[in-house]
Amino acid sequence: MKKKQNPSSTVYAETASRAPAAPPDLADRPFHELRKAVHNGLAIISLRRWLFFFPFCIVAAATFITSLNYPRTYTASTRFERRDDPILIDLPTTEGIGSFAYFRQTLERDIVAPAAMTKAVIKLGLIDLSDRGPDDELSPDARARAEALGRSLIGSISVSSKERTQHLDLVEIRYTGPDPDLGVKLVDALRSIYVEDTRTRIREVLEGKKTWYTKRLDDATAHLTATQKQLSLLRLENPYIDPHNPSTVADRLEDLQRERRDLELRLKTAAIDMSGLQELYRSTQMRIAVGARDGAEPGPGLLFSAEAVRIATAIKSIDDQIEKLRLDRGMLDEHPEIVQLRAERARLEERLFTQRRADDQVASNQPIETADPQLVEHDDPILIQWRQENDRIKNQIDTLEQHTREFETRLAATIEKIDKLTVAKDRVLDQQETFARLIGDIDLATAECNGYRDVLGRIEPILAANEQGRAVTFTEDQAARGSHVPVSPQTRTIMIVALLLGCCAGIAFVILAEVIDHVFRNSQQVARSVGLTILETIDVIVTSADRRRSLIRRVVLAPAAITLGLSLLIASAGIAYLSVEHPTRYESLRKLPDALLDRLAESNLFPHPSHGAADRGDKAAALADSRG
Repeated sequence: MKKKQNPSSTVYAETASRAPAAPPDLADRPFHELRKAVHNGLAIISLRRWLFFFPFCIVAAATFITSLNYPRTYTASTRFERRDDPILIDLPTTEGIGSFAYFRQTLERDIVAPAAMTKAVIKLGLIDLSDRGPDDELSPDARARAEALGRSLIGSISVSSKERTQHLDLVEIRYTGPDPDLGVKLVDALRSIYVEDTRTRIREVLEGKKTWYTKRLDDATAHLTATQKQLSLLRLENPYIDPHNPSTVADRLEDLQRERRDLELRLKTAAIDMSGLQELYRSTQMRIAVGARDGAEPGPGLLFSAEAVRIATAIKSIDDQIEKLRLDRGMLDEHPEIVQLRAERARLEERLFTQRRADDQVASNQPIETADPQLVEHDDPILIQWRQENDRIKNQIDTLEQHTREFETRLAATIEKIDKLTVAKDRVLDQQETFARLIGDIDLATAECNGYRDVLGRIEPILAANEQGRAVTFTEDQAARGSHVPVSPQTRTIMIVALLLGCCAGIAFVILAEVIDHVFRNSQQVARSVGLTILETIDVIVTSADRRRSLIRRVVLAPAAITLGLSLLIASAGIAYLSVEHPTRYESLRKLPDALLDRLAESNLFPHPSHGAADRGDKAAALADSRG
């Protein structure tokens, strides 16, 4: 019984009428209307379950199959530590050469630079390397292809660095692209290329620094030598000026003035001593002459008193003391002790002279036989003493003349120095500025040379260490590795999207059927549509054919449809799962039908038509040959 439904009646009205009335307390609960709407929606889906099930299975399976063609994205990464020598960081920046701290800032750009990517492409052999020139270098076309491929791969490489300490970086190179095998090789090649390029760059920078500092050191050394020569010439021209202490000129001038006065005093003292010695020498000569006149030649038989002998002995003792002081203690005639002894000697000489005159007077008035018993006979001791005294005085006069000449020489030299120092004192203010400038230039040049030598002394060991791979140490923290399981799309994403699209398709078909389907399927719908409840009591006439069709639909068609839909859904979901989680197994399963067909084609069960035609042609040719 199928009748056209009243446009104002729907299946929703039926389900709403069959839904039990909500108790008063349930109607007041929160979200009651929402729960009621959800319940009615599920009731509609349950009523039109086949319109939901088949679109759900078909759309979900189609989504799973479509995901097989979605581009896969794989990742590969490697991680290593870069440890810089502290001296590299501390090396000063020179003109035209950046500091090593700049290398750390450009680390990411250095790894994915076009030149590095081109080297990686050539190293991995991603292009045809047989196209080479005469010098065994890549031709321009091959290099252009390598550069283009390298630039296209730059977007698939990402670099991250983490500064652990001031001289330690943790660098990670990550590949994200469609080829899992290429990713592992590419990140490993980029790491090795970066290590080689970094060491090469450090060597070039260090050699550039060494050349620059060596040239600067040569220039600074030449400037230092020229400045030192100028300072030496200035010192030779002004030997009495001390540039570090200009007041020394006045001090030295005062010392020389004091020395001059001392020398002049000594000369005056020497002149006085010379006058006394010469007078004494003349008196001694006179005594010797008088003694020679009175007694012809001095000889034995002269009478001397005991007092004269004692005075002469005292004079001899004083002479010995003076000579000893001169020899042992280096005293000069101006020394107070010598002056005192000489004064005592002069006093004794006067007494001796007086005593000798008295003795001579006594001796001239009395004969020898009647002489004063105090006068005794001696072997001419006084004349001998006078001669010795005469010789000694002559020696003293010679020595004093020599000292006088020395004093005069020293005084002349001192006066000359005083004149020069006076001139230097007048010029010290003028030359002080020149001295200060030259000394300052020398200090600056010396400091500059020392600084350049210090830097060169640090560059040489680092160059040697860089050749041995110790200037910048690279330690592999994680070897290059990648996964054959793509990171995009993920299995969970594919499953959720497929089920969501299937549900949306099923709900869309249910809503579409609910909108356009106006067929009554039972008496209750008719009774409620017409408004005659009596019609609900009328039984529907069901024939045996209807029962047969219902049985076939429930026992055969429904299970078959459910099995077919679920099989399609499960098979497509399994294929999608294998393509993501186990791509190797998926590839083997995908190639399995082709392999089976090839094996069947190679077998004799299904010969190829061309093979049969060839056999018939061979038989015909053989038959013709036999007849001929």
